Amino acid sequence: MNLATTTDQQRIFSGLLIYRWLSLIPPLAVLLFNSGARDALPRHVLALSLAVATTTAITLFARRLNRRLRRQPALLLLDLLLAGFLLALTGGWQSPYYLYALSPLLVAGLFFHVRGAIVATTVLLLLYLAAIAAGRYLFEDPPAQWLVVLTAVIGGYLISVTLGYASMLLARLQLAQETLGNRLRDLHVLHDLGTTLQHAVDLENVLAMVLAAITNTLDFRRAVVALVDPESETLAVWLAQNHGQETAVLLDQRLLSLSDTDNPLVSALHHSTMSRQDLSAQFGIANALVLPMRWGARPIGLFLIDVQGHEQNGSQLEALEAISRQAAVTVGMMQTRLQRAKESAVQEERTRLALDLHDTVSQSLFGLVYTLDACLKLLAEDPQAIGPELQWALNTAEEVRRTIRATVRDLWPDELTADQFAADLQIYASDVLQATELDLTFDVRGDFSALSPPVRRSMYRICQEALTNVVHHAGARESRICVDVADGRARFIVRDNGRGFDPQTILSQSYSADHFGLRGMRERAVALGGTCYIYSQPDAGTSIVIDIPANIQEHHAPAPTAGL
Repeated sequence: MNLATTTDQQRIFSGLLIYRWLSLIPPLAVLLFNSGARDALPRHVLALSLAVATTTAITLFARRLNRRLRRQPALLLLDLLLAGFLLALTGGWQSPYYLYALSPLLVAGLFFHVRGAIVATTVLLLLYLAAIAAGRYLFEDPPAQWLVVLTAVIGGYLISVTLGYASMLLARLQLAQETLGNRLRDLHVLHDLGTTLQHAVDLENVLAMVLAAITNTLDFRRAVVALVDPESETLAVWLAQNHGQETAVLLDQRLLSLSDTDNPLVSALHHSTMSRQDLSAQFGIANALVLPMRWGARPIGLFLIDVQGHEQNGSQLEALEAISRQAAVTVGMMQTRLQRAKESAVQEERTRLALDLHDTVSQSLFGLVYTLDACLKLLAEDPQAIGPELQWALNTAEEVRRTIRATVRDLWPDELTADQFAADLQIYASDVLQATELDLTFDVRGDFSALSPPVRRSMYRICQEALTNVVHHAGARESRICVDVADGRARFIVRDNGRGFDPQTILSQSYSADHFGLRGMRERAVALGGTCYIYSQPDAGTSIVIDIPANIQEHHAPAPTAGL
């Protein structure tokens, strides 16, 4: 019984007390102003004294009597017997205590509804008839006028049953209001939980929030959740929370294989069926509601909830099912995102390695092959001449080894300066690409140190690939690299005066499969949130224009796409 219900009942009982006091006005008036009652003055005085004393006692102990009467309805029989005695003592069918005698009927109707009203009125009817007979034979009262008696009887039934029916409707309305309030509360819980889960990033935090909603908000005594490990296909993560606890507790490792279909918990998960089980030995829950969590055909986990005392509360059980579904969707989506993130990271790392190896190792190996082939041709004619060439090949091979190691470990000097940037590219062009006749110039403007390491690395790799194309494909005599760092952006251009080409043809999907370098430059720029434009035409040279953010802390190259 909630506080609102108790307060309403106290007000009703207070109203009945007021009615009881007011119903004593007719007996008092008869005693004071009816001369015919003087012959029976002792009886009227006795009756009024009993009525006043009884009403005073009820008034003084109203709350205690109210609570006790609801637990022991038979106490109302004492009030009915008093009413019958007062009627017999003061004239039976002519008694001025008729309204007073209706007060126990009102109590029966308001507190015990229609059935209580009918029973109490029937008992009073028998007492009323007995009072009429007693007054006739004991006190020689005049014969009863049965029309008056019939009217009094019908009136008693009408008043008590009407009040009983009205109180029953009010009780149903109140129950519906409480049910609606509980459902509204459950909806608020689901809404708040769903909103919170949307921003959760950790699976254990998600499960802990759900357990807190079940135990502390919905007032269940204990809740346990188990989560499926997709890799091992076991129920591996177990969290529990009791009512009143602030945080969930990680239980001892309890691995249940999903292939163990004889286990009732695993069976419930596979069949997606809600069940009741005695889990007092395993989890201290004698009356456990087992709620499976599934996301489509995929098993997510189980909720084990102590529903002791909540068995008949259908709205709360529906709320538990809704929470279970919400949790299953959230956990399933998080697991899917994690899996996709892992796959994406693997693909991105593969792409990074492919780009770095192509931009460095493949070009160096091309130079090695070219040099060794020339050495083989000179070996028979001039063995002394191949010494420097072999030394260069050895140095290049060592550089390739270091480059591969740095690429695999994703190592790069964070403090690469503008001078080092230009010097390393100059060495790369002359030593690795053997472009000794290429006039390579640099123009670096702005604060080069404002570039984050990933941006410097990508810029260096793009310039390497661009120089490779200049030497191997453009046949250029001059090339210029311009870098401008300003307003949080890094803009750099690689120009040459070579033979040029048709970008639309070279970058077409059918032709670009063998031109990974051009595609790689665009991939790197786009991965940094920038752009890469290639301007060229036959016999007019080429310009590659890159615009990227200057400060990026993480660089994840996207997977290669067709058409670049």
